[in-house]
This record gives sequence, C-alpha cells and structure tokens, in this order.
Amino acid sequence: MTADELCALVWTDEPPPKDEGRKTVGGEGWLSWNGKAPEYEFCEFAGALVLLLRPVSIVETGMGAGFATRRLIANMRPPSSLACFESDPEFRAAGKAHAWDGADIQDEPTPSAVDLATADLLVLDSAQPWRRLEFEGWVEHGKAGSYCLMHDVDPTRASGSVQQAMAHLVAPYPGILLGNPRGGWLGRHP
Repeated sequence: MTADELCALVWTDEPPPKDEGRKTVGGEGWLSWNGKAPEYEFCEFAGALVLLLRPVSIVETGMGAGFATRRLIANMRPPSSLACFESDPEFRAAGKAHAWDGADIQDEPTPSAVDLATADLLVLDSAQPWRRLEFEGWVEHGKAGSYCLMHDVDPTRASGSVQQAMAHLVAPYPGILLGNPRGGWLGRHP
C-alpha cells in the first residue's frame, strides 16, 4: 500500500488496530496498526495530553499516516493550532492531500527553532536523525514549561538501537519513561 493509499484510508476511516505483539517483542496486549505507527495507546495518550494541558501551539513530527494526528485534532480547543511535520516526502504529500481541518501540514520536513520555541506541546516521532535534532532543538530553544512527548524511547532495548539511543538522550532531563512496548518519554522544559 502506498503512502497516499494509506493516508486516504486512515484520514477518512481509520482501520482497526491489531495486537502489537505481531510487530514488537513484549507488545502482546497492546495495539497498533503497523510497524511504523505508534501504539494505539500512545496515540490516545497524546490526545489526552491535549485535553489535560490545553496547549495553544502543538507541533507534531513524524506525522506519518496521521494516527496520533487524528487524536490531537479531536481534542484541540480554540485557539489551539497544530503544525505537522513529516520528513518522508510521500507521506507529507499524502497528508496534505487528505488532511482534516485543524492539521496544518508543513512543507518543511522538520520544525524550525521558532516552531520549537513557540510550541506548548511537542510530539516527536520523526525518523532518525531528525528526532534527535528536534529534541536537541527543543532543549536549546523550547519554551519554559512546554512539554515534549516522544515515541520510541526504551532503555531496555539492545545496544545501538534507536530506542535505547533516544533513552540516553533524554536521561539528563526531567521526565518520565512510559511503558508502551516501543517506549515513550514525557518531559517538561525547565
């Protein structure tokens, strides 16, 4: 299935998620759509954060097929805005063609320092090395009191994995590791 076909399906009628154990060791009992999308529960948590934090400016990276995006938009309240970034040109184009009202899909693959400095909530799930650079940009330029939710952060993964590398990156910063199968992290900018 091409990115355009997947986005057309997801952005109009989301398919049911399947057991994450098909894609991730230890993922039994958790749900996901495929090996690239975050777990269903992670997406639901991202949406719940929008309800709980009431951010005015939300930045999402690694939008992909829009599984988390859908939940961010559903829970936004005026005057909230959502800027979505995607480094894969095929997913970015498909997202632009099929996006819902409320998702401002950017032409750039990654947010600028200004985007990071104005975001109240940053949701990171972009491809490497973008995610590392985005996190480092948030540390350097992020607004005091802003939140960062990152997917694929798991310190228990085998040495050299993306998840473990991201866990080492976030370790010095205040936040909590989440227990989803591929890991997650929620932190607050000092």
